[in-house]
Amino acid sequence: MVGETTEEAEPVPLSLDRDASDRTCDRQMAYLGLLEDAAPMFRDGERVPGLGALLAVPFLVHSGVLRIARKLYGGIGPAFYGLRTTLLTLFLMALL
Repeated sequence: MVGETTEEAEPVPLSLDRDASDRTCDRQMAYLGLLEDAAPMFRDGERVPGLGALLAVPFLVHSGVLRIARKLYGGIGPAFYGLRTTLLTLFLMALL
């Protein structure tokens, strides 16, 4: 069928915070062990150096590296920065 995949879907992280500059609620949930990986949030900005590196993120997701890493390593436990965020950070650091 259209839209069905045999691979399990990437989990969608949730956030109770609404302000990207104040992630107090998400950090508290991670501290209590209730959060596997914080949802990405962005705030408005001008003249952000290195922003073009984010254009590579769709290619990283499409490659399946994040899905394979999750199957291979599982989660790294309840944390504000989970496996997905850690791998994405390393990927962006390599580009910059």
